[in-house]
Amino acid sequence: MTSIIESLENKHWLWRGRGQSRQAIGERLPTGYSELDESLQGGFAKTGVHEMFVATGIGELRLCLAACHDSVSVFIQPPGVLNGQLLAYAGISPQQVIVVKVQDHKEMLWAAEQCCKSGACQNVFIWPQMLNLAGRFEVHHIKRLQLACQQGHCRLFILRQDKQPHISLPVEASLSLKAHPKGLQVKINKQKAGWPSPWVVVNMCQQWPELTTVAAQQQAFDNNIIHFPAKASGG
Repeated sequence: MTSIIESLENKHWLWRGRGQSRQAIGERLPTGYSELDESLQGGFAKTGVHEMFVATGIGELRLCLAACHDSVSVFIQPPGVLNGQLLAYAGISPQQVIVVKVQDHKEMLWAAEQCCKSGACQNVFIWPQMLNLAGRFEVHHIKRLQLACQQGHCRLFILRQDKQPHISLPVEASLSLKAHPKGLQVKINKQKAGWPSPWVVVNMCQQWPELTTVAAQQQAFDNNIIHFPAKASGG
């Protein structure tokens, strides 16, 4: 029976929810959003592969800006021009940002692996859906990238739109993201040494008031208020 269980665990078909040590959880880097950090057992893992299922442009990078602070970050095939003001607001210098363009899925995997294991950067972001031939991620792809992250002490974020059915990839954490008037809704699909979580609202009204619907509506409402004196002045 033990050998069968070990075989299933090696194939990532079985996960043990109990008996996970703090060492198995690993060192964490807070995201800056307490509600998300609580679900992620303290934040993103300091090394390893993270995947996010998200529609492009709903504020997904704001979850990762704390990880990019005071570190070199590589963006491979981003969906658009990076917003320099956003990076500056988060305290990220342009000298710490590298943008890489690739032709296909194979080049993207190669570039990501080289960057992760180089030891020269701490964060790598890839957008596979931006390629005409986005390809599919297989378990051996993620294992190579995980090893590269361990060698270079790096984090890799895969931001993707399609969800492959019946394939459980050996990532540190898998998240689903949806837009929300207060910021984002985040669901933990799975994570190493931890439990999945239901949808959690990540409130960004304080950090990013201009980019949240609730704050904009409140501001518009406040601008329509006319403040009268407590009592009329004598004349």
